[in-house]
Amino acid sequence: AVASGDGSTSVRGILRDQHGNWILGFSHFLGRCSVFEAELWRILDGLLVLLSKRFKKATTQTDNLKVVRALQDNLMIDSSIIMLRRVRRIIRTEGPWCIRYVPREFNEIADCLTKLSLVEKSSLQIYDGAPNKKEKATPKLQRHLQIRNPRPYERPAKDKRLA
Repeated sequence: AVASGDGSTSVRGILRDQHGNWILGFSHFLGRCSVFEAELWRILDGLLVLLSKRFKKATTQTDNLKVVRALQDNLMIDSSIIMLRRVRRIIRTEGPWCIRYVPREFNEIADCLTKLSLVEKSSLQIYDGAPNKKEKATPKLQRHLQIRNPRPYERPAKDKRLA
């Protein structure tokens, strides 16, 4: 999720397991940047946190369709946006990562929490526990997490239930 206030931008991400349960969260005050760049920062922060915690695969969800398309668009390989190139490199080299577009309604919790990190104005922060019980995925989100129609950059996990 990305929030802007007074010209400043902050991002926040929530990492969940395949059942929608909280694993950890993170926030990062960025200062001034575009929403597009902020969303790339959020994805990069999430990937780096996952790698530091030794996760080997994940699905990143964003409500920014422009970012998803930019990450999937092979015509933008020589992009001048360093953040875009860096995220692409991690997706390509570090494992089966997936970037998926989700409607804004599935990002409500992260959007709400992002606004809090605008007040803190701190560098990347990691949260090992959910701030409250609302962090448990709603049934609607749980259904969404079980989408089986992969888009580009998605490499579905080998799951015996799907075989």
